[in-house]
Amino acid sequence: MPDPKTDPSGVLELLDTYVKLFTDQGLGAEEFSKAFGPESGFVVDWPAGSVIPTPFAMVDVHDAALARKFLDTLATVPLTAGGNFTRQEAGPLALYSLPATGIGFFPIQVTLGLTDRCLIGALSAETVKQAALRRSAAGASREGVAAYKMASGLVTAPTTSFAYVDAKAIFGRVYGLFKGVASMGFVPHLADYVDLDKLPAPETITRHLSPMVASGSLKDGGLLAESAGPITTSQAVFITAMALGAVAMPMVEEEIKGQSVTIPGLPGFGVGTPYTPHATLQNPFASPLAPSISTAPATPPPGAAPGTPGSSASPSGGTP
Repeated sequence: MPDPKTDPSGVLELLDTYVKLFTDQGLGAEEFSKAFGPESGFVVDWPAGSVIPTPFAMVDVHDAALARKFLDTLATVPLTAGGNFTRQEAGPLALYSLPATGIGFFPIQVTLGLTDRCLIGALSAETVKQAALRRSAAGASREGVAAYKMASGLVTAPTTSFAYVDAKAIFGRVYGLFKGVASMGFVPHLADYVDLDKLPAPETITRHLSPMVASGSLKDGGLLAESAGPITTSQAVFITAMALGAVAMPMVEEEIKGQSVTIPGLPGFGVGTPYTPHATLQNPFASPLAPSISTAPATPPPGAAPGTPGSSASPSGGTP
């Protein structure tokens, strides 16, 4: 990692402290590779009727005892004041949870769940429990879904990575959320440009959407990347990044203004964190030949009458 002292937010210093604490317990990168992986997955589920999606991640567990040692050590790490992981046993599932918090009216409780087969991370303990049940249930795979089988057959069988997106479902959720928020007047001046009553029903658009799939595989000494669907994976990543940037922009502006933006657990994003601008900022658009203007009072030359502005002489003796 870079020198933690070069990071004014304190995040690198915090990570460096965690690495040293794990190293003191004999837990390093080699032990991590023995305990976890290499298979991992990321799932975003968005049940019908839910306001927000429920993302969670999974990592395979090879050595359950070593994996538990990692998480037990994590539970002793002082993340924030009163914000340590607490351990709770739920049958074959060990839950490690941070205190409940939230951004706006969305409740969040970062939770890690450990079984003898996988490690699950999510934003709520209930999501971890449901994911563990689905992981252990027989026949819970999407491979039996007709749409999944058809879409996955459009690309080469993966050996390094695979992604599947139900474009119909995700568009229906986002479109429905947009119409609901817009109809309640949360988007200022939208009614001046858009007639919400004339927007088409979600089914009118989603019937034209098919699933998106992406596959990565090793072939002839190289990496073959394929995708199929209504849009390419690169277009989907670009659109998602733009959407996330638009959502995060108000928070960034509030932080720059020095107002209160609370994200528990992240240094530099809390109450009372003022924005301190530099004392002097050079205009990047100014011409390098433009004369600089100083607001400091001019110092009169020796012998000049009080109140007489000072003047500098050129090498030839004249006044520049």
